[in-house]
Amino acid sequence: DAMLGPGSGPWTVAAAEDHGLDTQALRKAVDEVFKVAPIRFCVLVIKDGHIVHERYANGKGEEDVYEIDSLGKTGSALIIGAAIHAGLFDLDTPLMEYGLEPQCDPPESD
Repeated sequence: DAMLGPGSGPWTVAAAEDHGLDTQALRKAVDEVFKVAPIRFCVLVIKDGHIVHERYANGKGEEDVYEIDSLGKTGSALIIGAAIHAGLFDLDTPLMEYGLEPQCDPPESD
């Protein structure tokens, strides 16, 4: 299995059409995002582990750093939901059974 995403190297860029998407449709969708949410600085579309569309606004670019605020929680929920849907994750299985180590000290029981 090939690792999707940046792995140990940079992200790869591919044509949207190579991954079943339409570049013109993506451009129109991003135009609409920037129109209805003018405070947005970036839209990035990743499909099959490749960047297939990337656009910046308001003077921002790929080297800028962005605060994502609560987006991390939403993104995590989407990833967990997709993993559950694909049968890769079960909410009733302790995380340690997946090889994950706790990152904080749990409260002690009395």
